[in-house]
Amino acid sequence: METGSSENRETEGAPRRGSEPKKEAPVDANPESPQVTPSEENTLETCFSGSALTLSEATELTAHDRVRLILIAGDPESGKTSLLASLFQLFLKGPFAEFKFGGSRSLLGFDRRCFLARIDSGNTNHQFERTLHGSEQCLLHLRVTSQNREDYPKVKATDLLFSDLSGEEFRSAQDSLDACRGLRLLPNADRFVVLVDGEKIIDLKTRQTAKSSVRNILRSVLDSGSMSPWVPVEVLFTKWDLVEHADDDGRAVKFVDEIESDLRKLFESRLSVLHFNRVSPVPEKGEFKLGWGIESVFPNWVEDLPEHHFKFSPRQLLSVKTQFDEFGNRNSC
Repeated sequence: METGSSENRETEGAPRRGSEPKKEAPVDANPESPQVTPSEENTLETCFSGSALTLSEATELTAHDRVRLILIAGDPESGKTSLLASLFQLFLKGPFAEFKFGGSRSLLGFDRRCFLARIDSGNTNHQFERTLHGSEQCLLHLRVTSQNREDYPKVKATDLLFSDLSGEEFRSAQDSLDACRGLRLLPNADRFVVLVDGEKIIDLKTRQTAKSSVRNILRSVLDSGSMSPWVPVEVLFTKWDLVEHADDDGRAVKFVDEIESDLRKLFESRLSVLHFNRVSPVPEKGEFKLGWGIESVFPNWVEDLPEHHFKFSPRQLLSVKTQFDEFGNRNSC
């Protein structure tokens, strides 16, 4: 007869109480498969969420690829987000301005900016999400390739980073040189694009404000020394369909000509390139189509610059204090 309770009973081969169970060596299902070392793990590619990029994410992109930064400035509701959204919609239809879509690391960011203009959003008119002030996700990425362009550089693919900063940031930069010096991305711009709101041009109460706004931002940028004078500057008069169809005997168009003439006198001698164009990214009136005028502007953003790319050295990365500083440590080659 067995004696003792079942709790004290030990079976052969079972671990004794208080003792550690034996640890069996892991079995490799495929003994011949290569093992990933810590150094190899560090070389794995970074996965992007598809949203607009932060400065840190943009740094990883610029460290390996040929990238150009297009800084788009303008007052609130001047059409910055509409310009980016229409550009995305144009490439959805196929090749645009003799360039083909080559990929994007911020497709969801582009799509989000287009959502409010679509039928499934419930809106009955063209409307785009306004950029939040101080948002860290402030860059949209677009890669394009040439489509049978003989004059295109040898490097066939170009990565473009478009800023999507709030109008409040630029409004502050107009009034203060210190605020302008703190304007994100300005020291790194490859092209500086300033938007003038055409809807304000047709209104007698606001047209002078529109004129002084573009004049003040250009003066602040140059006087603050935040941007190289070699960076091409382009002034875009947006919502041109409203200007063309204004019932004022052409006075709005003449006022635009006056603005252009004044800006040339003030800044053309201080800049290497100063261009002016009329665009209607999302037209509301007349025969204007989606993205009107952008086809003549977009190739300049891709082509009309010296070939270069920028990197970050390990020493520079060690001295970085913020994401904004990180983007400011770019080297041109």
